[in-house]
Amino acid sequence: MLKKTLKITGYLLLGFIIVNFILTFFLPEFIDKQKNQIRRQPPYEVSQKAENLYRDLDFVADLHCDALLWKRDLLKDNDFGQVDIPKMIKANVALQGFTIVSKSPKGQNFDKNTGESDNITLLYIFQRRPFNSWFNLTERAKVQCEDLFDFAARSNGNLRVIRSQADLKKYLSDRKNNKKITAGFLGVEGAHALEGKLENVDVLYDAGVRMMAPTHFFDNKLGGSAHGISQSGLTAFGKDVIMKMNAKMPTAVMRFMNGPAAMTMIRRQGATLGRAWGSSSLPSSPAI
Repeated sequence: MLKKTLKITGYLLLGFIIVNFILTFFLPEFIDKQKNQIRRQPPYEVSQKAENLYRDLDFVADLHCDALLWKRDLLKDNDFGQVDIPKMIKANVALQGFTIVSKSPKGQNFDKNTGESDNITLLYIFQRRPFNSWFNLTERAKVQCEDLFDFAARSNGNLRVIRSQADLKKYLSDRKNNKKITAGFLGVEGAHALEGKLENVDVLYDAGVRMMAPTHFFDNKLGGSAHGISQSGLTAFGKDVIMKMNAKMPTAVMRFMNGPAAMTMIRRQGATLGRAWGSSSLPSSPAI
């Protein structure tokens, strides 16, 4: 009886190991390839005039990609996914915004979403991300920040992570003599990544984040999303976060915010935005 029980236990353990191996080593890449297909394979045909114009551009920048979500090796020229370092260099991309997705509701759409569900938890588990990032959005963001710095460290100098004006000036100077290098900066899609804690603005800043969108596809503690339920403006917490973000990282983007929340944000940041535009204040009805 004991021998039979041990035999069954052994089979169950072996089955668990096999299933776990499939889920963690094959499923994440399979999902990545399904979600991020290259629909049209090269070669791509463009006119010589268009190609010459593009190649002569001094600085090409893209401010958004979700590549860090997928735990893909961005140092390889992958046959799936739109962004990796070799593709950026071949495409003459000087600066890429690596914007962090920390939560995505099930059935995400452009009309109405709640924050009650999340697609990222299981993805993080199957990707074998650190345990403390499975259920904590701030830790999820930090993991993606660490990944970008790791890619930069292993890129033989081909990738820089921009954290300051000094970093940017040095990079621009170096790139005048070497177009085979590229750079990225870290942003956050939705300040739900703060986990409702004002001090986490500092945590993410220290992790390398230099741009943050208050909301993404659903309402959070900062206020209403253009694709959420409440259609409300910024909360008191949201106003505090905006002011701290403005002091730490003046790039706070209004993408995904609804009208009331965006206008409140403009009013809160008016003096700073006005100085950037060369005046002491914004017009009463700024054009966005």
